[in-house]
Amino acid sequence: MDSGVTGSTSDVFLESAYFNPVSIRKSSKRHTLKTDASFRFERGVDPMGVRFAGQRAALLILELAGGHIEGKTSIFCQEPVRRKEVELDYDRIRRFIGKDIDSATIDTILEYLGYDFLRKDPDAEGVTVSALVAVPSYMVDVYRECDVVEEILRIYGYNNVELPSNVRMSVNTMPKPDPETVRNGLSDFLAANGFVEIMNNSLTRSDYYSKLKTFPEEACVRILNPLSSDLNVMRQTLIPGGLEVIAYNINRQMTSLKTF
Repeated sequence: MDSGVTGSTSDVFLESAYFNPVSIRKSSKRHTLKTDASFRFERGVDPMGVRFAGQRAALLILELAGGHIEGKTSIFCQEPVRRKEVELDYDRIRRFIGKDIDSATIDTILEYLGYDFLRKDPDAEGVTVSALVAVPSYMVDVYRECDVVEEILRIYGYNNVELPSNVRMSVNTMPKPDPETVRNGLSDFLAANGFVEIMNNSLTRSDYYSKLKTFPEEACVRILNPLSSDLNVMRQTLIPGGLEVIAYNINRQMTSLKTF
C-alpha cells in the first residue's frame, strides 16, 4: 500500500479516529512499541472531538498547501458515545474540600468547566444541595464524585483553602513484634515452600574481605590460634558462606537450589 506523501502528491485521504485506550496500551506493551500516538491514546482522548479534529486538519491543509475539499465527511461509529453522569452532594463536597464554599460558586465553576446540569435539587431557600451532572467528554478520567471535587478545587484554588490551626488525629499504638517470633515464622514459611536453610560456620577466611569496602578486612576479628587459614576470622556477613554453599552444589551438578 502506497501511503506516503511526496512532492507530487495531489490527493490526500484524512482519517480522524478514536481508539480504545485499553487496547492501545496492551498492543503497545506487547509489541514494545511506544509512539506519540500510543502515548496519547492510551491515556484517553475526547471521543466527541474526532469530527472537529478531522475538519481542523483539513482546514490547515487548505491554508498551508492550497487545494479544495472533495466529497463529504463520513462518520462511522459502532455505538453512540454517552457522557458520564455523576451525582453530587454539595455538603459532601464541602467536607472533602475542607471549606464552606457556597453553592453558587460551585455551580459557576462546574458550568465554566463544561458540566451540564441534568438535575438540580434546591432547598427551601432555593440553594442547590445536590445535583446530577453530565461530565464533559474531554474529561476522560472523571468517573466519581471525588473526581469532580478535584476539578472544583483546582479552579477554586488550593491556596484559598485555609489550613486549620489544630490538626486532630488518632494514633493507634501496637506492640512491637518479637524479632525472634518473626524470624521463626519466616523460616517456617520458607521451609514449607521447599527452601532449605543455610547454616554455616561463624568462622571464615580473611581473603574474602581483602578487597571489600563495605566489610573491610581491618574490621575482622581474628582468631589467635586458627585451625586453618580458611577459618581465621569471624564472619562479618553471611554472603561468602552462602556463595560457598551455592558453588559447592553447582560443582556437583545440583543446579536447582532454593535456599535462605
